[in-house]
Amino acid sequence: MIAVLMQMMTVLMTAITIVRERERGTLDQLYMTPVKPLGLMIGKAVPYAVVAYAEILILLFFMRWAFGVPINGSIALLLSLCAPFILTMLGIGLLVSTRAQTYQEATQMAFGTMMPSIFLSGYIFPIENMPTQFQFISKIIPTTYLIQIFRGVILRGAELQDLWQQGLILTVMSVVMVAIASLRFRKKAG
Repeated sequence: MIAVLMQMMTVLMTAITIVRERERGTLDQLYMTPVKPLGLMIGKAVPYAVVAYAEILILLFFMRWAFGVPINGSIALLLSLCAPFILTMLGIGLLVSTRAQTYQEATQMAFGTMMPSIFLSGYIFPIENMPTQFQFISKIIPTTYLIQIFRGVILRGAELQDLWQQGLILTVMSVVMVAIASLRFRKKAG
């Protein structure tokens, strides 16, 4: 559930904030400053990365102390493997913000990315029980890998040698999403 909540927060809030600024005209004012579009994009994304990490820590705290769920693995490993996921989600949020013209469009697009993640990531239904085409789709959904990481670290006490593939896949996804979002953001600014 933490992975799904992180996705909702990062994608939705990033997309909505930038679209709202565009609607109000404040984003155009920022384009006129000497800050490059990439710097502007990073400046808009960093606060949401910090909020995402705060959300993870709060949820882990409540999971451990309020609900008594033991965390069998390293929290530091868990937090470090969350970084590429957060970057991927911020990239998706920025990409949505470059496509959407209104607040409502941004909300619908952001929710459109969440529904496949909820149903096809292994969060609700086991991936191995899905039809083959849905199993393939689940491999391109970042939440699939973060759920595997959370289950590995929290339930099994998995270490980096057990989860490096998921971390590598998320890192590749984050580089691709941030690059695409950066190019779209630059084109939109220019």
